[in-house]
Amino acid sequence: MTRPITRRMSRHATNPASQLGATLIEVLLAVVIGGVIMGPLVGWILVGYRQQDTTQRRIADDFSTNLLETYFTADVQNGSVITAGGDDCPGGKGAAVSGDPERVLLFSAVTADGSSRVAYTINPGTDPTPRPSLYRRVCKVTPGPGDTTRGVALATNIGMPTGATLWSEVVTCSPRSDRGAADTCGQVTLRFTGRSAEQITLSATKRVGAPWPP
Repeated sequence: MTRPITRRMSRHATNPASQLGATLIEVLLAVVIGGVIMGPLVGWILVGYRQQDTTQRRIADDFSTNLLETYFTADVQNGSVITAGGDDCPGGKGAAVSGDPERVLLFSAVTADGSSRVAYTINPGTDPTPRPSLYRRVCKVTPGPGDTTRGVALATNIGMPTGATLWSEVVTCSPRSDRGAADTCGQVTLRFTGRSAEQITLSATKRVGAPWPP
């Protein structure tokens, strides 16, 4: 007599629950754990980006300050006639425009030999940001046919100093201590707000003895 063959199916194959994958509770736990891990991680990334931006702004301010110290100090010390406002150089980058509050001539200095003029201006120029730039412009007092004005931005993306309402207040002049009122602009101070929102202040004193302004 032939016995019938009985095949046993695997318990996993016949158990419908084994085909369902992760349960709802497991999914919720994964989401919660992922949120706990990712939340601080995203926060650290954002803080890192902010610190990097702040660092870059301070580096830009340090570079501008060093560049200004090199030119500004020498221009004031070697100037024979320094005037708050004064005369601008013709043409070139960063020119001041009469009546324009964002294209302002801060001061001008005539060199000791009287041949050249240096003018410091505030001007938006071609910078893509809405905040202006501080320009240094050099020209001949009596330009010849081939003479042109050389203009360069020494500090970009700057703001007004604390308490100022006009760009002309970026510069202040005072008499040199040993000359009194005879030299109305013997000491020059520049103040403005840099990219890092910190105020930058530079001062220089004229050392040329003559000629003095009337």
